[in-house]
Amino acid sequence: MDMKKAKEITQLTRQIERSEDFLQSLNNRSYNDEFTIYYRGGETCELEPEALHLLIDFYKKKKQEAEEKLKSI
Repeated sequence: MDMKKAKEITQLTRQIERSEDFLQSLNNRSYNDEFTIYYRGGETCELEPEALHLLIDFYKKKKQEAEEKLKSI
């Protein structure tokens, strides 16, 4: 196998895993008026539900694109 392909497969797999982790932590839950995001133990920002749903949709699309690209390799 070509090393370039192997690296690409690894990157796509990581992208899928990160997207799945993000979606599992946020998708299909009920939220208050705002959602606070923490990064490395510190509060980074607050999101309203509409913005949060945009992020969820973004990661769903990103995951789907990575899966399709992985299938084509």
